[in-house]
Amino acid sequence: MTKTKVFFQALAGTASILGVVFIALSLLLDEIWRAENALLIFTNGFYLFVFPPIIILLLADKPSESFKSPTIKKVMSEDILLVESSEWLGHQTAVAIYKIDEDYEQLVALGEVINVQSNGLVQIAFSKYPHEEANSLDFNEIRAKLMIKPGVRA
Repeated sequence: MTKTKVFFQALAGTASILGVVFIALSLLLDEIWRAENALLIFTNGFYLFVFPPIIILLLADKPSESFKSPTIKKVMSEDILLVESSEWLGHQTAVAIYKIDEDYEQLVALGEVINVQSNGLVQIAFSKYPHEEANSLDFNEIRAKLMIKPGVRA
């Protein structure tokens, strides 16, 4: 939801609540008290109208709490992965591919997004990281243990 939409929804909500409160006050309090305290009522009404939407807007603008690696759908060939779409994956985005062993993440390949398909799936071309263990890995067998993160160009 956009910030503007959140702000106006909160503004409409506080306006509705304040309307009910002021109607109740006008029915319960006499006209002399309202006339003597008009500035107080206006000032408090203004602050109660403006501050809640601003606070809600600030609270709603929290960044995402954790990074989510896209799920690997298929290993297409020796050097292409097909993964689900992710908001951070775009054309020519550099990626790093890690193998997860319990709590340890081992870099096994560097890659780049070569195509974002019309169905939303993303093709990543990769080259295996130059050490012995990575070159012997079969990505098709260990794809559930692979994690894709933003990377740097090699």
